[in-house]
Amino acid sequence: MNKNQKYLLLFSLLLTLMLFSTLSALAIEVNTDWFLELKNKIEKKDAEKLLQETEVRLYDAKDLQRNDLTTRFLKELAFIHIYKTKDLESAMELLMDALKLDEGSKDKNNLIYTYFGIALIFEEVDDYFNSAQFLEQAIRLNREE
Repeated sequence: MNKNQKYLLLFSLLLTLMLFSTLSALAIEVNTDWFLELKNKIEKKDAEKLLQETEVRLYDAKDLQRNDLTTRFLKELAFIHIYKTKDLESAMELLMDALKLDEGSKDKNNLIYTYFGIALIFEEVDDYFNSAQFLEQAIRLNREE
């Protein structure tokens, strides 16, 4: 491992720690029950089963025209892809759909998790600048709450 690779690895680890510590800091003011429960489910269940169950809930939410539930299930699918399937392209598409709904909503907590998900994706592809930008947006929103 050369010197540049070591620095890149160290930077990646520091950014990951920063992301998780920021989420912990956000937990003080943001309802994290949903996220922690989801992360638990993702760790314990099969990806295919999780995706199927969540897609059914998403379609039901869309049929009921419940944007609050639609954005929640879009994010759930995205986090399943981020943490379980590693399909970052699908995750980003889902988060972009959620972002459109969240930006029109008065519930800023939803937007915070959308920004956090986008930051995670950028971090996964080693785009630390954009990751930090979205993380900063989440922090700024949390401070406004």
